Amino acid sequence: MPIQPDRSNQNIFTVKLKEDDVKLLYNAVEFYEQNRPLSGDRPPTHQEPTAHLKSMKNILYAMVLESSFYNT
Repeated sequence: MPIQPDRSNQNIFTVKLKEDDVKLLYNAVEFYEQNRPLSGDRPPTHQEPTAHLKSMKNILYAMVLESSFYNT
């Protein structure tokens, strides 16, 4: 397992999102994951680790599932 970078000095944000907002973000991350260029073809500002991208996608998906659970 790779060593994760220290993110303790980064800012933390609290954001209020509606269900549709979370679905839109999930779809955008999924689309980006499927269509992003190879690492060497991406600019330096877009060199995010695949594990970080998958982690964000999983968090958003869990939010979508939780919302659908409470809306049934």
